[in-house]
Amino acid sequence: MTKISNEKSICVNPSALPTIDQLIDLEITIQNEVESLKDEIDTARLEIEAISPKTSLGLHSRNSVIQMYEMAVAGLRRREERLAALEAALERMDNGEFGECEICHQGITWARLEVQPEALRCSHCA
Repeated sequence: MTKISNEKSICVNPSALPTIDQLIDLEITIQNEVESLKDEIDTARLEIEAISPKTSLGLHSRNSVIQMYEMAVAGLRRREERLAALEAALERMDNGEFGECEICHQGITWARLEVQPEALRCSHCA
């Protein structure tokens, strides 16, 4: 068991940790999502260019164009952040560091990694 700063002892049940097969499947899922995000980012960049406030959109008011532009840019940023997080997760997989909490150094449970493969912390430290 590892002591963490609040003096709680935590120990992860080994059966809650991902199996090799689960990790392989997760790596494939992450790779597929990375490719999909890259395509979405390319498309979003083209859309942003098309709705730039500098571009005339006819009947749309300038405020509408600015709002559409800001929403598109925010969506692009979210996709880029997710892409970076997933690419970092793949790198941790390659380095053998995937699935270890950066705080307590215990394993991150499969239940958490399955829904958030980019997780850096276990549910206790999150």
